[in-house]
Amino acid sequence: MALSLFIRWGRFILIILFLIFETTLRQVVSLLFKFVPTGYVKNGLSWTADKLQLTSAKEDTDMEKDAAELIRSKGYPVEEHTAITNDGFLLGLQRIPHGRNNDQQGNEPRPVVFLQHGFLQCSETFLIRKQPEQNLAFVLADSGYDVWLGNNRGNKYSHKHKTYKPTEERFWDWSLDELMCEDVPAMLQHVLKVTQVPKLTYIGFSQGSAQAFGAFSRFPELADRVNLFVALAPASKVLPLQNPLVDVLSRTRPDVLFHMFGKKAFIPVTLFWRKKLDRDFFVKTIDMCTSFLFNWSAKNIDPAEKALLYSHIYSYGSVKTVVHWFQIMRSRKFQMYDDYQECNTGDEYSGQVPPVYHTNQIKCPVALFYGASDTLPNIKCIIKDLNPDKLVHVEEVPEYEHLDFMWAKDVHKIVYPRLLDVLKHPQNSAIASQ
Repeated sequence: MALSLFIRWGRFILIILFLIFETTLRQVVSLLFKFVPTGYVKNGLSWTADKLQLTSAKEDTDMEKDAAELIRSKGYPVEEHTAITNDGFLLGLQRIPHGRNNDQQGNEPRPVVFLQHGFLQCSETFLIRKQPEQNLAFVLADSGYDVWLGNNRGNKYSHKHKTYKPTEERFWDWSLDELMCEDVPAMLQHVLKVTQVPKLTYIGFSQGSAQAFGAFSRFPELADRVNLFVALAPASKVLPLQNPLVDVLSRTRPDVLFHMFGKKAFIPVTLFWRKKLDRDFFVKTIDMCTSFLFNWSAKNIDPAEKALLYSHIYSYGSVKTVVHWFQIMRSRKFQMYDDYQECNTGDEYSGQVPPVYHTNQIKCPVALFYGASDTLPNIKCIIKDLNPDKLVHVEEVPEYEHLDFMWAKDVHKIVYPRLLDVLKHPQNSAIASQ
């Protein structure tokens, strides 16, 4: 018992020391950039100084493009919309009303598909691949769909509130509950109002699927407006983190986590390092982090694309959302945020049981695509919790990890054709794997 406690505290102290080291290093690098030319600093921080030029000129400009620019640059039309939540957030949405060569479809409205990004991401993750046929948003548009892309509160396209500023803690005082119960309904209601279609298809990647699991179980009237919910790399119940050092964080009290990371945006320093580090160094850092946290190899992602993809991998999210995910990991329940745990002083439960999201009450058809090598979702529990009468498709993709459902070099050959088939014939789709 004493040894276990000693090891746990030792790991916790190592995390604290690392955070102190990162803060100090960031301050030193910031100071260097004030007095030393950028190229010299980046050469000093690069693991391979002879590989500074990793991308073409076109890819270099794509690294800095926003969602609308990425859509236009590939020859697609784009509209930008704003949905307003009941609690005052202004959420940015992008719309691709049709494909490059199918703008005429008579008077019939196109079927609508809504795409929702994952944890600490934005809509750019569905748009950034080199070729249009590699990006799910463009594949859907060219297949005759009216495509909408959502953005969670706090990220670069939804960084606005009616009352609060991003510099205030109140702006960031939200968890998964608000993403599920405020953002998803607001975005989908806006899409339904604009398009005037009776139903739409929802496709969520990772946390984007968790938001739908929560929203559709909480609001059956919203689920009634969805003809199919597709979860890519589904996440509602998740497995413990692979690394024991990081697993300590998931078991740490919320008040301690808030002291460590603050009560605003989670690790916004990612954007600092993305701008300051050599691209090759940044790519290797992201690969190391995903391996360290989740034991992912990223072997299915083309190394030549990583600099471009990873330049769009992060957008702002709240520390409170991370704390909420840790609570879900710890409790093994797809539950609402535990406010009592945030302020408890030792007695972890004290008879308090946070409400859970009852995914077995989801009324719309559900399709799941998950990776055989994905260490994050607890897929057996996710399937078990769903109503089998509503589960129209379950498919395991061999050797796929979490990010592969967006960025694997062969995702457009392996997953997207199957996905399109499920969209066209959801009720006839066989359950492929369980």
